[in-house]
Amino acid sequence: MTSYSFPPEFIADLRSRVDIVSLVSDYVALTKSGANYKGLCPFHGEKTPSFTVHEGKGIFHCFGCGVGGDAIGFLKRIENLSYPETLVRLATRAGIDVSPYERRQGSLAAQEKARSERENLNRAVACAQDFFTRQLRDNIKGQVGSYLEKRGIDPAAARKFGLGFAPDAWSALKDEFRRQRIDESIAVAAGLLVQKEGTNRRYDRFRDRLMFPIRDVSGTVVGSGGRSLGDGEPKYLNSPESLIFNKRRLLYDLHHARPAIGKTGSAFLVEGYMDALSLYLRGVDNVVATLGTALSEENVAAVKRYTRKVAVFFDNDNAGRAAAFRSLPLFMAVGVMPDIVLLPDDIKDPDQLASGLDDAGLSQALARQMPLFDFFLSEKGG
Repeated sequence: MTSYSFPPEFIADLRSRVDIVSLVSDYVALTKSGANYKGLCPFHGEKTPSFTVHEGKGIFHCFGCGVGGDAIGFLKRIENLSYPETLVRLATRAGIDVSPYERRQGSLAAQEKARSERENLNRAVACAQDFFTRQLRDNIKGQVGSYLEKRGIDPAAARKFGLGFAPDAWSALKDEFRRQRIDESIAVAAGLLVQKEGTNRRYDRFRDRLMFPIRDVSGTVVGSGGRSLGDGEPKYLNSPESLIFNKRRLLYDLHHARPAIGKTGSAFLVEGYMDALSLYLRGVDNVVATLGTALSEENVAAVKRYTRKVAVFFDNDNAGRAAAFRSLPLFMAVGVMPDIVLLPDDIKDPDQLASGLDDAGLSQALARQMPLFDFFLSEKGG
């Protein structure tokens, strides 16, 4: 029998991609009841439904017998599986390849090496995050502080989002890694330092930028995004792919937005972290953002776990509309029919909308939606 070794990040990713309503519906006839679903408990005999599934939180609970948990716990109990067997079944259901986690003969050393590499990368990223936040605190009266004030980002919001500052220097972070005894090669692998081709010279990737930590669904910082404060290009810069940073599987601020998505039963999907932050500052906290790349199947699955009511809210230009149209088949493939927020002609993106309207105007603008499929047909027909 094949055995497996699943790291914590695999399990967190799996939880984010399993639709608990779809899973439970394979065993229980569920009916919608407000924000939840109800049915007869499969774990004890009853005639009146006391078994509840909360889609937004990804959990189930029976008020009759007290059994509850997440999708992993449900499948493990109802099929009487071992924990690893349960993970394999759910991964297969979610289309996740588990072969890299098999304990093959002679592979234990390789698995231990990968585990050690992930730990080292996480340590480097955590060190950088701590450095960036300290730099923001120490330079709050400088250019970065002026930028935050101009954008209406108060200290409380900066702390909540873990914002930071990368100094305009080639080796500020590199020197911090040396002080913390973190090997530069690990920082290069984490995408925090760049090694100049053909040389041993390494320098800071992020310079003179407002820094945004990018977290996985559990809240662990796995990468960074930076907005240029000067004339540096590109305007926005993300960490490159690494063993712990996979943009296809990440949505900016999902770990913060989950409670609000569950409470409202809906989510806004925007293109960048400034869009998400600007909307949050105006009280719209059920919002997540892509990381400057095309929406992926994994992104859609992550959103669907918490809600089926999604409003695509991309930039008001040809590129933004094209990105919205490309998202349509991805959503439809998982049974979600998204809406699109229709921006006024003179508004270029959600960031500008959030900063340019009062509360009543913003509420009205956000409610100006139509089915994305209908919008697609109207644009093609026009």
